[in-house]
Amino acid sequence: AQVTAAGSAILAAMGEAASEAWLARHTLRTYTPYTISSTDQLRQQLAQVRRQGWALSEQQMELNYRGIAVPLLDRNNDVHGAISITMPINQESSEDATKRVLPVLQEAARGLRPLL
Repeated sequence: AQVTAAGSAILAAMGEAASEAWLARHTLRTYTPYTISSTDQLRQQLAQVRRQGWALSEQQMELNYRGIAVPLLDRNNDVHGAISITMPINQESSEDATKRVLPVLQEAARGLRPLL
């Protein structure tokens, strides 16, 4: 879960106590040189995701791919999953990709909220 945007969005939306419990039960694996494999770094990333409400993962699972995700929350703000897109990095910057894709993901998550 720590290497994908969807996994990070879910872990962050679960709240700090639940993400700490997850960290206590799992060993972080390294898949690429960009994988966050330190619990302290992951805690920092999850705090940022929690603050901004979305996650970005770049080359953590596979080189030259990025993911952007938002959590799927119900009316009580309980997390039920995430909606994400994974795409090749190519020549597009993280900022440009996020500006292009994030609003669509956020709108889709808002549309699903009453159904969860």
